[in-house]
Amino acid sequence: MKHSLNFICTGNKIDKRLSKIKYPDLLHYEIQFVIMIDSQEYFCDNYFPFLEFLHEIKPWLNDEFDDFIFECTDTEDNPLISILKKDNMQYKITSTWELFNNDVLFSKDTIKAEILNCIKKLGIFID
Repeated sequence: MKHSLNFICTGNKIDKRLSKIKYPDLLHYEIQFVIMIDSQEYFCDNYFPFLEFLHEIKPWLNDEFDDFIFECTDTEDNPLISILKKDNMQYKITSTWELFNNDVLFSKDTIKAEILNCIKKLGIFID
């Protein structure tokens, strides 16, 4: 069975290069960020620090690591989002804020495509 994944990113367009934004300014840009798995809301944060997330996930997007663990500076409920490599080059998304137990696996390409769609929608340039 093929599963669906959708990242919904709602926020103001910033039209900036990620490399030009440094801490603590990364923490000031928050969006509503929702992860949908099989059309069900799996994760939702109305004040998600998306630039901090991008700063941290960039090495994973560039295939420098197998697993990605995002520990947000604004919460003690960490890791906020993890992407963990499982069997057959498949990945599981987990969160301490998950709204249901999730055993669904996705390819890295599928997850990357959702992240890149958010980047494009929000006008962020990664270099």
